[in-house]
Amino acid sequence: MTSKTVSATGGYAASDVYLVAEAPDDGDELVDTSGTPSTIVSPGTMFIEETIAITAPSGTTGEGTYSIVYDSCQDGIYQPTQDSLFPDVVTVEMPAELPPVDAAIAALKTDAQTEWGRWQLIGKLFDSLINVDKYAGCAELDAGDCLDLIKMVLHNTAGFSGFLGGGVPSRSQLQAPTASRIRVR
Repeated sequence: MTSKTVSATGGYAASDVYLVAEAPDDGDELVDTSGTPSTIVSPGTMFIEETIAITAPSGTTGEGTYSIVYDSCQDGIYQPTQDSLFPDVVTVEMPAELPPVDAAIAALKTDAQTEWGRWQLIGKLFDSLINVDKYAGCAELDAGDCLDLIKMVLHNTAGFSGFLGGGVPSRSQLQAPTASRIRVR
C-alpha cells in the first residue's frame, strides 16, 4: 500500500489520521475512535512519535482491533484513490488493572491541535501577502513601501477580508493613508 500526501503551504505534508473500528468502504464517512482525527504535519513523507489515540480509562479507545486511515485530502470521507488504509493494524488489550494516563499527555495532544490551527492561520496570512504582491507588485517596490501597503491592507476591513477570501479588492476599496508614500505601478 502506498501513502499519498497533500502539500500544504510551505511544502509540509498534512493528513488527518483516523483510528477506526472497522475498515471503511469507498465513500464512507470516517469516524475516529476519539471523535476527532489527529492532524499530522510532517516535513517529508513519514512521521514518528505522533499520538493517534489514548486508551481507556483516560482516553476513549477500548479493547479491540482497529484500522488506520490517512485521510490525505482531509475531507473526512474514505476515498481509496486519495487516502491510505491500513486494516487491522492496531490491537488494544487491557490488563486487569491499568493506571490512568497522565493528563499532560492529553494536554499535549490538545496543544498540538491548537498549534496546527495557528499554522493554518499563518498559511492564510501568507496567501494574503501573495495576493498583496499580485495586486501591488511588492517585488517592484522598496521594502518600506511594500510594508506600508501591507499595513494599509491589514487596517482596511474590506481589504483584509477580501484577501483572506482569496479575492483581490479593487483599488477603490483600499483607502491609502493621507501621508502615504506608496507608488502603485
